[in-house]
Amino acid sequence: SKRRLIDYPRSGYTGLRRWVPSWKQVLGSCLAFMTMMIGLVGIAYAMTEIPSANDIAVRETNVYYWADGSRMVVAGEGNVNRQNLELEDIPQAMQDSVISAENATFWEDPGIDVMGIGRAVLNMARGGDVQSGSTITQQYVKNMYLTQDQTIERKVRELLLSVKVGAEIEKEEILQGYLNTSYFGRGAYGIQAAAQAYYGVDAVDLTDSQCAFLTSLLNGPSLFDPYSGGDGEELSDVNEANLERATERWAWVLERRVEVGEGLSQAEYQEIIAEEFPLPQPPTRAMERAGQIGYLTDLADQYMIANDLISEDELAAGGNRIYTTFDEGMVNSMVEAVEQVRE
Repeated sequence: SKRRLIDYPRSGYTGLRRWVPSWKQVLGSCLAFMTMMIGLVGIAYAMTEIPSANDIAVRETNVYYWADGSRMVVAGEGNVNRQNLELEDIPQAMQDSVISAENATFWEDPGIDVMGIGRAVLNMARGGDVQSGSTITQQYVKNMYLTQDQTIERKVRELLLSVKVGAEIEKEEILQGYLNTSYFGRGAYGIQAAAQAYYGVDAVDLTDSQCAFLTSLLNGPSLFDPYSGGDGEELSDVNEANLERATERWAWVLERRVEVGEGLSQAEYQEIIAEEFPLPQPPTRAMERAGQIGYLTDLADQYMIANDLISEDELAAGGNRIYTTFDEGMVNSMVEAVEQVRE
């Protein structure tokens, strides 16, 4: 008889055994399936292109300063409080803290964590949420190119893009982008806005201890901000539950830096831990451009445009530091005088 390409149902057998595939057939089917899947993934990867960044991911705000150099207000189109920094302007301690806490294999991995993906798939199979053991590269991709939706379709796209980005973009650029696009709470996007929102300083002036706390916020700002209030509320009371969580996470981040070997010795760790937790300042309305402040910033904008110091497009694009000649003390005195007259 003519030999069949695939001997199934199996010849030479009767009954149930005729329908039970041999180990060679099982192995061959598995190999064929794996080859097909690898081919499909390869095609999908080849067709994946790195898109343009989301508008909200690159949008910046303008920062206005009083005559003495202190910050007046942050303002910009779309109310996204962000001022992007170059990596060299971000403290090494912040870079080390984030890598230690979020993705210890960042410098070596291909952009994804295979074990983390396995855990996520297992969780989905059990009917749980679509979660991720996301690498810094994956979080950067999500912040820069995708939405925050937790769907399987977006997750697959995130994985393909992460491998692509990991292969085509330098790690330093990825880390810089991640630290500029991550949300730290209090309306602050990026490490510069976060440094001002929590400590009233520029990112370059953050201490190791403060960097550890700010890293903690990436795990959930609403859970780790020691104050229960935020922008839009006048609450300055410490939330004890949040403070306890923040203190534990702060200490853990510092400990991870020692374990991973990211720029902190055991002696330095002990010295920082011996100090008090770096309690941030209470929340403030960093983007309040109403009333007298709004009038003054509008005056500054009009003056700069009229004198060709900046174009309207450049002003709208954001990312500008605008130093005015307005005296904060004199402005406050005038506001108080007007209020007294009204009374």
